[in-house]
Amino acid sequence: MFSARDRTLRLVAAATVAATLLLAACQATTPRAASEDARAKPAGKALGLTDSSMPITFFAAGDERSTQWQTYGPVRRALEKVVGKRNAAGGIAHRKIEPLWALDALRGGADRDEDTELEAICAAGVGERRSFAIQPTDHGGDLGRLQRAGCVGSGHSITFVPDRVVNTVEFDKMNDVVAPYALEDVTAANVLVHRLTARGFFEGDPAVAFLDPGGEFDITVRTVMASELLVTAGILEPLIVTDEAETEAQVGSLVRKLQSEGVERVVYFDDEPNLVAITRAMVAQGFTPPLAMIASAQSNAVLSSSRYPARKVYAISSVGAYPAAGGAAPASASLPDTEAVKACLTAWDGSRLEVDGLRIPTVLEACDMLALLDSALPAAVEPSTASFADGLAGLTHFESAYGVTLDFSHGHAGATEVWDLRGHPACHCLEAVGGPYPLADE
Repeated sequence: MFSARDRTLRLVAAATVAATLLLAACQATTPRAASEDARAKPAGKALGLTDSSMPITFFAAGDERSTQWQTYGPVRRALEKVVGKRNAAGGIAHRKIEPLWALDALRGGADRDEDTELEAICAAGVGERRSFAIQPTDHGGDLGRLQRAGCVGSGHSITFVPDRVVNTVEFDKMNDVVAPYALEDVTAANVLVHRLTARGFFEGDPAVAFLDPGGEFDITVRTVMASELLVTAGILEPLIVTDEAETEAQVGSLVRKLQSEGVERVVYFDDEPNLVAITRAMVAQGFTPPLAMIASAQSNAVLSSSRYPARKVYAISSVGAYPAAGGAAPASASLPDTEAVKACLTAWDGSRLEVDGLRIPTVLEACDMLALLDSALPAAVEPSTASFADGLAGLTHFESAYGVTLDFSHGHAGATEVWDLRGHPACHCLEAVGGPYPLADE
C-alpha cells in the first residue's frame, strides 16, 4: 500500500511548491470590516515581498458562536506572540513577518455568502497585497474552495492548506500548495478501512455507506475503497454516495437516502465543513449509526456541535490526539511532551486557548507554517516558490508543533503515521485509543 502512496506523491514532488498560509486567527469582526482590514495598505510599505519584510495573511472563519473577539480574539493575541517571537529571532530569511489580519471574515449565514467573502480575502491578501504565505484552518476553507476563490495558483505565494486528505490527481497540478498533515486519497482509503477493520467497525456484515459528498475525489478512490472493503472487511457492494450536500435540502435528502437504504455504518471520506451539517441532520432525524472519518477540527465539531453520540464515532488521525476542549484535563494535555509543542504553546499561555477546540490547532498550525518557512528558506536564499520547494524536499524529519514527525521528501503532503481515535462521552471529543501506526506498515 505504501508503494502506491510513494509512487503518487513522487509525482507531486516534481511540482513546484508554494505556500499561501492562511492562518486561522482571530478577531471576530464583521466580514466587511475584516476584508477592509485585509485591504489596508500600511503607509510607506511596498506591496509584496521586500528585502526586509515578508507579508503573511492570517484568517479564519467564525461559527455561529462567534461574536466580536469571542472565538478568535485569544487566537489573534496568541498569533501575535508567535509572530513576535519569530521576528525577535530574526524573522524568516532575514525578513520581518508583516501579518495581514483578515479574521473571522468567513461568517456565512442567510445574508452572507462565504464563497464571496473568501474571494474578497484572496483578492486582498494574495492579489493586491501579494502575501508570500497564507494559511487557513479547516474553518477557513478547504483546498477546493481556496482554489476556486483565487488563493491557490497565484504563482508567487505559498498556500498551507489544513486538509487531512488530498485529491492526488488535483494536488499534482498545483505548484503552490503544501498540505502538512494530509494523506493522499488512495492511501487514506486503504488505511481507513484497514484500521476500522482492526477495531471491529465492520463486524456483523453491516450495510455500509461510503460518503464522498459532491464526488470531490477521483473515481479511482471509490473503486479502491470498494475493493478494500471487500478484501479486508468482507463487505460486498457498499453504497457509494456522491450526492451534493451544500444546501439544507440537499443534506436532508442525503440523510433520508441513507435511512431508506437501511445503512448501518457510515464512512465519511472528506473533511469539508458539510460534515457538521450532515451529522446535525442525522441527529435531528434520530439516525445515528456508527460513523467513521479522517479526523480534523470538523471531526470534533461533530461531537461538540452536532451532539452525535460520542461512542459511535471512530476516526484515524495523522496528528494523534487532536486537541479539543471540554474534558477534565485541558486540551493541551493531550499533546505529546516535545520541544516543538512546548516552544509553540509557551509563546502564549495555552490555558487561555482552551475555551474553543479550534483555538489550539490554529496556533499549532501557525507555528508549523512559520517553522517550515524558516527551515526551507535559508537566510542566504532569495525566497520564492521555487526555492521553498527545493528546501521543503529536504525536510525528511520535520518536528511538528503537534508533536509528530512530518516528511516532505516524497512530495508536499507530509503525514507519516496515523492514530486510532474514538469519541469520548466525558469530554465529547476525540481521544487516541491506539497508534501510532507508520504508513509504511499499513
